[in-house]
Amino acid sequence: MGLFGSKSSPAGVFTTISGEEMAQIVREEGYAPELDQDAHGDPMIRFRVEGYNCLLFFYGVEDGRAMSLQFRAAFREQVPIEKVNEWNRRKRFLKVYLDEDGDINMDMDVDLEGGVTRAYLAERLRTWRAAFLACVRFLAD
Repeated sequence: MGLFGSKSSPAGVFTTISGEEMAQIVREEGYAPELDQDAHGDPMIRFRVEGYNCLLFFYGVEDGRAMSLQFRAAFREQVPIEKVNEWNRRKRFLKVYLDEDGDINMDMDVDLEGGVTRAYLAERLRTWRAAFLACVRFLAD
């Protein structure tokens, strides 16, 4: 049995993760996650980073367990596409784009293929926080 009594190896390596398991990691990192479901019935986590609403979506879900994750935040503010492109040219990990309404969207993917540890998932959450806040500041300038 694995770290959370799930489909992980004896060494605590996850190849899939449930909403409850990821919510626990988010909680252990100091956030107040709200476990919910998306429009497809898959797990989804809502949490706040320094007052900003963030989402964590689950992809490739079978039997309530995801094979990949995506952090996301969106804003209704308008920014020039040149500013968005500048971020994407200079930065890695977090991509930013304008949706069909011109709203700002920020995404960061996490793939569990091959297996990842709990520490890796916690680090991805910290990377999201740092990149997300840097992007918010960059776009506000």
